Formats: sequence, structure tokens, C-alpha cells
Amino acid sequence: MTDSGNADHPAAPAPTGDSQAALPGRAVHAVGQAKRGGRRRRWPTVLLAVVIFSTGAVVGGAATLTLVVRRVQYALASPQHFPQRATARLTRRLGLSEAQAARVKAIFTERQKALFSIRREVMPQVRAEVESLRSEVRNELNDEQRAQWEQIFERLEHQWIRPDPFEERPGGGGPAD
Repeated sequence: MTDSGNADHPAAPAPTGDSQAALPGRAVHAVGQAKRGGRRRRWPTVLLAVVIFSTGAVVGGAATLTLVVRRVQYALASPQHFPQRATARLTRRLGLSEAQAARVKAIFTERQKALFSIRREVMPQVRAEVESLRSEVRNELNDEQRAQWEQIFERLEHQWIRPDPFEERPGGGGPAD
């Protein structure tokens, strides 16, 4: 078969110029079909590419969010490690000398103690407000809702009010590690 699309006469020359308009569109029709067929075949490919890209974006976003949340939770749960971790990160990024790193770690440690001192002063007021919230919402609920609210609140309270990692442990074990 030639470019002309004429299967009956394989040696027939391809129509040129105005002769295409004179022929009832065989070559045009053959080319048109190839283009339409190509478009039909591209839709599944394009759709598959969009689905793969979208899935990758969702999975990547979820993985990033999970990583960030875990790091923040770790930092909140173990702030005693913050000065060392922050100093190590700054040392890598800024190229701190050993002397600079030691001074920066001392600064982080001192400022962190000051922040926890402020926290200890404010926490009784925060706990009172959180307890008011718990009580006021509880008073608006029926018995079944109250039970569910208490479960929900326990989880939220654990996230909102974390124990002071530098307080004495109930068993007398000293500051939290």
C-alpha cells in the first residue's frame, strides 16, 4: 500500500495539489482516520499518566505530612534532645566550628530552660481553661455523647497539654529523658 491509501492500485501516484479536492477524499479520509485513531489511542495513555501523576502526588504529600508530624511530635515529646539536634543541624548548614557549636548549644540549652520556666508559670492557667472547655462542652451533651466526648477529649488533651519533660517523674526518677 502506498501513501495514497489506494489499495486497488498500489503503483498509483499519490494525489497532489488540487487533485485531492477532485478525488472523493480517499487520501484525506485515510489520513483523517489515522489521526482520529491516534487521538483515540492517546486518551488512555494521557488518562493513565494523569492517574499515575495524581497518585504519586497524593502518596508523596501524605508521606511528607506523616514525616513532618512525627518529627514535630518527637520534638515536643523529647525537648531535652533539642539543643543537641538543633546544634548539629546548624553545624551542618552553617559550617560551625567546634567552639561555635559549643556556644550555640549552650545558648539553646539556656533559652530552652527559660522557655520551660515560663511554661511552668502559665500551665496552671492553661489547664484551668482546658478543664473549663471540657466541662462546658460536656454540659451540652447527652449521656452517650458525653462518653464519646470524654474519649475524644482525652486524646486532644494529650496533644494540647504535654507533660513538662524536665519535671520530676512520679517514681522519683529525676528529669524525663
